[in-house]
Amino acid sequence: MIEELDLIEKVYELKIENKKELEEEIVKKSNEGHDILFLCTIVNSWIAQNYKPGEIKVPIDIIKNIK
Repeated sequence: MIEELDLIEKVYELKIENKKELEEEIVKKSNEGHDILFLCTIVNSWIAQNYKPGEIKVPIDIIKNIK
């Protein structure tokens, strides 16, 4: 479990529908050398720009496409 994603959910008072899949991709990228906080900041920025109350599905590609 990635605590930063829990914090994002609390701050925006929403549920990330695909949180498990997102966590798996973040862990995969962190194993490739990317910082988890950097990756969660990308998720946070996407949510801030696309915010809708309730539940939101974050596109996995925003993490997958990080080189």
